Amino acid sequence: MKALLPHLAGVQVEAVERAGQAVRITTRAVAASAACPGCRSVSDRVHGRYERRLLDTAAGGCEVVIRVEVRRAAATPTRSR
Repeated sequence: MKALLPHLAGVQVEAVERAGQAVRITTRAVAASAACPGCRSVSDRVHGRYERRLLDTAAGGCEVVIRVEVRRAAATPTRSR
């Protein structure tokens, strides 16, 4: 995947399922670090996780749902101020 889509190197595909007229692709972030949203400093601390869903209808006539588990990065408190 790194050679084909290098910007997605930090994403791992967990599952691909067909459910009726939909295709569900489940992924998760696997990058070791990310930028803190407050100060933009790079951090390996995880503040929490949440799920995003992307929806597309143009794949072979099937609805495509991409579920991405994303981590919230957190810098040390002194850096974010």
